[in-house]
Amino acid sequence: MDVLTRLLGDAVYEHTSDNSFFGRNHNAVLRTESQRIIFAKQLRDVPGADARFIACKDADHLFRQLEVGSVSTPELIAEDAETRVLVYEYVDGRSLPLALRVDEYDTDLWTEMGKSLGGIHGSDGSMAPPPNASSAPGKTVVELLDALDFDSFWNLSGAEIEIWAILHSQRATLCQVSTRLDPSRRRPIHGDLRLDQFLLDRSGKLWICDWDEFNAGDPAQDLGMLCGDVFLAFLNQGIQDLGAISVENGSDGSELIRACLGSSAAKARTAITNVSGAYFASTSGAGIVDDTFYVRSGWFVVWHMIERVLARASLRAYCTAIDKAILGIAVAMAVSPGSSMKSIGLDHE
Repeated sequence: MDVLTRLLGDAVYEHTSDNSFFGRNHNAVLRTESQRIIFAKQLRDVPGADARFIACKDADHLFRQLEVGSVSTPELIAEDAETRVLVYEYVDGRSLPLALRVDEYDTDLWTEMGKSLGGIHGSDGSMAPPPNASSAPGKTVVELLDALDFDSFWNLSGAEIEIWAILHSQRATLCQVSTRLDPSRRRPIHGDLRLDQFLLDRSGKLWICDWDEFNAGDPAQDLGMLCGDVFLAFLNQGIQDLGAISVENGSDGSELIRACLGSSAAKARTAITNVSGAYFASTSGAGIVDDTFYVRSGWFVVWHMIERVLARASLRAYCTAIDKAILGIAVAMAVSPGSSMKSIGLDHE
């Protein structure tokens, strides 16, 4: 509190309600003596924290100082390098996954999302930090596919061991795709773009948050991770809907399952088509989409699906049937990532 008071020149004395945020940083919504509401973030003291602090500052400088109009992001009000504290304006909104869960959104949201992403990638690349190797998760998974060191293996949960056994069995396919990751031209990228990095405010405006991984990287990473998250969001929603379906005695439940999941896939394709269509329109002529763009986007979709399953598995004793199904879909996409992207709606033709 003392650091915040010094930075703002305004005593921070009260937490607002509903101010608990999970994540790798210390986050809180606070109120000052002058009744100003702020969002404060302190980066944890872990390897790479200083670089992530600088990335947050660089992102704010790019999108604030240069006034990139198509990208809305909360303004960085104050920062302290010694404590790695960042203070942002507070945006009164809901995390996008929460809004999607209760259908509190307009279909134009997907178009706006694509435009925003295009605005990031079309901005001045000289303003972004150097390429961040750690933000290219596909390279990391390939290293782990070669072998798991003993310490990593010893700390795995039962579910993670099952998953790595599945991934190792598909090593040839996954490694073949991952060799095509290098873009012809690097651009400013968010670096960790998921639906929960978006806020939808009360007026329906879309905001992008959390710039810890901002760097000059592969634009296909942002688009692939985002489309992968959209695909998973609708797939998970369909699976949840299945849990509410009551199958009468003697009826064929498989037909209901196919219908429910088919509907979810159709919704995902519509959303991804709108996202990618707006993205390609806003970046037309910028030289972003090269010959391997779809393959690279496809790999990042594949990786994101794997990473989400691994994240859930860290707390489980066994791999669920749903997670095994998601892994199966990811591996199937990895066989032909370019055509797979077109099948889920990521296509500009």
